[in-house]
Amino acid sequence: MGVSRRHLSRVFAPTGVTPARHILGQRLARAHEQLGDPGSCQLTVAEIAHRWGFAGQAHFTRVYRGRYGRTPGAARPR
Repeated sequence: MGVSRRHLSRVFAPTGVTPARHILGQRLARAHEQLGDPGSCQLTVAEIAHRWGFAGQAHFTRVYRGRYGRTPGAARPR
């Protein structure tokens, strides 16, 4: 990207969020959108987790629950 790690850290410092946390938040937000999309109901939670860069469903579920207060399966439209 042409940006040093140090410069990126300085850019994010005022927000109080590290670049890694910001990226994780963006990935979670996109996965959350996809879980709520009725057009994605044919995809499993594991497939959505993998699509957004999570290595495993267990890790995705743990992080998702920490962010949204419920499991990814509970976020699916009925």
